[in-house]
Amino acid sequence: MRYKIDRVIIVADRGINNKLNLHLIKEAGYDYILSVRLKSLKEDLKTEILKEEGYERDEEFNIKYKEIEHVTKVYVKEEGKKVVKEYKDRLICTYSEDRAEHDRKARERVIEKAKKIVSRGGNLESKRGVRKYIKTEGKEKILSIDEDKIMEDSRYDGYYVMITSDFELSSQEVYDRYHNLWRVEESFRVLKTTMKARPIFHWTPKRIKGHFVMCFIAFLLERELEIMLKNKGISASPESIKESLKATEVSLLKIDESYYYLRGRIPELSRKILNTVRVKHIPNFFKKEINI
Repeated sequence: MRYKIDRVIIVADRGINNKLNLHLIKEAGYDYILSVRLKSLKEDLKTEILKEEGYERDEEFNIKYKEIEHVTKVYVKEEGKKVVKEYKDRLICTYSEDRAEHDRKARERVIEKAKKIVSRGGNLESKRGVRKYIKTEGKEKILSIDEDKIMEDSRYDGYYVMITSDFELSSQEVYDRYHNLWRVEESFRVLKTTMKARPIFHWTPKRIKGHFVMCFIAFLLERELEIMLKNKGISASPESIKESLKATEVSLLKIDESYYYLRGRIPELSRKILNTVRVKHIPNFFKKEINI
């Protein structure tokens, strides 16, 4: 193999989590770690997940884990016939008190909006976010708060479920790998903002490709610098690195018939960056011909 990769695990959010996609991933010889919409699971599975029994607490991260064996059944067409494919996988169920508090507060904000709509008799057609907590009654379609729906949703506060076809990783390792997705999202953000990959001001395929290659090389160098700084105990975001280096300025002065460079103030982070990559600091004042 060109890159000597033994195993591939697809990690993604619930957007691609449907049975056909799971089938295609397995047929390609890969494994998956995907999030699961708890409310969409069968009632017996939901009951099992919400049971207190079986959870083990991770004191370091203040989170509880439980693993449930699962079988994903997929109906696919083979030679014009429908056949069922079965894949053994695992549900990794987690519960966090911090997440429960976050879920509760988020729901309360939606409920407050719903109560305002009910009190004013507003139109629900454009209120997608709050409609689930409002019900209509009678021929007059009187609006009221759906307390049963609120109670149902509160059952799931703090719970998060992932599904994986991998049987070697521990529950915590599955959780850690899934939650590293934020790094991918943050990488796209850095590419679009710090590296200015978008918008593109080129029109020919060759120049567009060259633009993205340069942006990607810059991104790799930035990430490598972040890692080097982190290993030195220095925490710095891509934005702070960029702004610190931009703030390092040198002025060109002419005195009599000679030219000199006058260095401005170097930000502390810039000093740390230069030390980390072992680049010699710029002198305060030096003649233009000097070899630096």
